[in-house]
Parts: sequence; structure tokens; C-alpha cells
Amino acid sequence: MNKKIRILICIVCMLVLFCIMVGNSALAQDKIEMKISGSAATVRGNHTAESFIMFKHLAELYSNWEIEVKIFPAGTFGGSQEAVLSVRNGECHLFNLASNNFAVHAPSIWPFSFPYMFEDYNQVKELVNSQFGKKIQQRAFDEAGVRIVGYPYNGWRAVANSVKPIKTLEDMEGLKIRVPKSPTIIETFKAWGGKPYSYRLGRNLYSSPARRL
Repeated sequence: MNKKIRILICIVCMLVLFCIMVGNSALAQDKIEMKISGSAATVRGNHTAESFIMFKHLAELYSNWEIEVKIFPAGTFGGSQEAVLSVRNGECHLFNLASNNFAVHAPSIWPFSFPYMFEDYNQVKELVNSQFGKKIQQRAFDEAGVRIVGYPYNGWRAVANSVKPIKTLEDMEGLKIRVPKSPTIIETFKAWGGKPYSYRLGRNLYSSPARRL
């Protein structure tokens, strides 16, 4: 084979290889990165963590892997209320938090924190999927600049303490109880005779009752 032809073939092969490398690099850069986090634990086995993992799988699968979902530990973007600002600013794209924490930025959500509103999950689903529920979602978006995309059900609230069993409202009298920073919940526990105080979620939350804090 003519030497010039061999050189030309080598140059063409190198150009093709270079195009392939540039193409793959461009594809990698074109991936959409999505950051998600939550206020609850994000360790395997926790229902919030498992829902995040399933979301990551489905989002990447149905986008044909054009979306790359990154799951960040709880607290990465601050506390629950600070995280709303992170979502609004685009630092985080999806965040799971309690309605009472979101209501600080979207007052229209406050009614969802009222006690004794629902008897079972069917009533919850009926409300959030109703026309009224959709109006609340839109109002919340107008107020907070953050859109509600779903309602994970985190169970009913329970009261734990290191003093005595609570069977009646009288048993609440004088108990010091940590509650979320929610005017609705704080006033509710005051009406029941308790002494509510706001305590940020953290490593001391579960050890506080044992230390009588």
C-alpha cells in the first residue's frame, strides 16, 4: 500500500476516534443533574430513603438516563425550613418535608397541620386530590415559589415521654414536650395542658427524654 495512503488512513482513523471521544464527552455533559434530599433519615431501610431510591431509578430509566439523580443526606441543605429556600434557589431540586415546616413559607398549608382532621388515609387522599386540594397547591406555589409534586404519608403523630403513660388529656398536664416549630401544634399542646417547646431535629432529639430535658 502506498505510504501516503497509509498515512491518510491513520489520520482518518484518528479523526473518527477523536469525534467519538468528543461525542461521548458531550453526552456526559448534557446529562441533567437532579439533587434530592429530605428532613428525615436517608439511610437504607427508612421509608423516605427507599422512596428516594425508587424515584432515582424511575427518573433515570424513563429519561433514558438523560437525568442523573443524586441523593443527599438529611441536613445537607439546612433544616426543613431552610431547605425550602434551597429548592426555590435551585440548589436542591426536590425535598421531602412535613407540611407544618413548609407552611412557614406557604401559609395556605397550615390547615393540613390541624389535629383530628382525618380518621384514616383515605380521607387524606380524598382531600389532597380534590379540587380544593389542587387550589391549595397552587396557592402554596404562589406563596413559596415551590411546587408540591406529591404527598408521602408519614404516619400519625405520637407522643413519647420518660415520665408516665398518656391515656387521657389530664395526663398531658405540665409535661414538657418537644414539638415542631408550628404555631398550630404549639397552641394545640398548650390547650391540652402541656408545656411545648420547639427543638430542632438532631442527634439530641431522642436522648433528651432520657436526660429529662
